[in-house]
Amino acid sequence: MNTWTQKDFSYYQQQSHTFDVAYGVPTEQKLESLSSFQLLPALARFLVFKSQTDNRVMERADSAPRP
Repeated sequence: MNTWTQKDFSYYQQQSHTFDVAYGVPTEQKLESLSSFQLLPALARFLVFKSQTDNRVMERADSAPRP
């Protein structure tokens, strides 16, 4: 069992609040309405983000996906 310092707790509490607010914002467009010209750059950014934040990549695990 791990415990957090007050500073760590405050940080994670702020992060949770940020995500709650971000996910609660209504979207202007649905993915289905975007053209491939608009969708492909967003998809590329998302894939880069996911590959950079994947725990397997960050921990340099053998099971980490390869480019």
